[in-house]
Amino acid sequence: METYSVNGSDELSSKLRSLDNDLVVLYFYVDDSAECNQMSDIITELSKNEENKNAAVIKINASKDEDIGKKYKVASVPAFVFLRNGDVVDNLVGANGPALSKKIEENRKDYETFDILEDFEVREALKKYSNWPTYPQLYVKGELIGGLDILKELSESGELSSLLDV
Repeated sequence: METYSVNGSDELSSKLRSLDNDLVVLYFYVDDSAECNQMSDIITELSKNEENKNAAVIKINASKDEDIGKKYKVASVPAFVFLRNGDVVDNLVGANGPALSKKIEENRKDYETFDILEDFEVREALKKYSNWPTYPQLYVKGELIGGLDILKELSESGELSSLLDV
């Protein structure tokens, strides 16, 4: 896991465009904070993990780059914003090393999507195949897990992570 530091919105935008990582974690910190120093040490350790090689961390000093913090709705530090293809997919606030490690693991997982709304024939055939009338539908290893309501329930109960093997 590569780690970068940026100063200002322009430098962040440039860095985000230049990265070819599956997962980018924006790490908002301030100097002279024990909690932020602790999380910086944890990031250093996580960067040594080979499984995190397709992730990148961009460090942003929240006291110097308040505009970036506002853009990503950061109200306190340490804070982490997880991006996939430039879109925010998750966040974490506070000094919690195990939670950071888990979120990186969860968000770096490879997955594929198919826009069912673009193909009427596939959409109708999948409804019959799955015997499920609505979309989205989540399949794991070829097995239908369910729609959005079931995914929310599984996520809230903590079962989704184990189901996705993360």
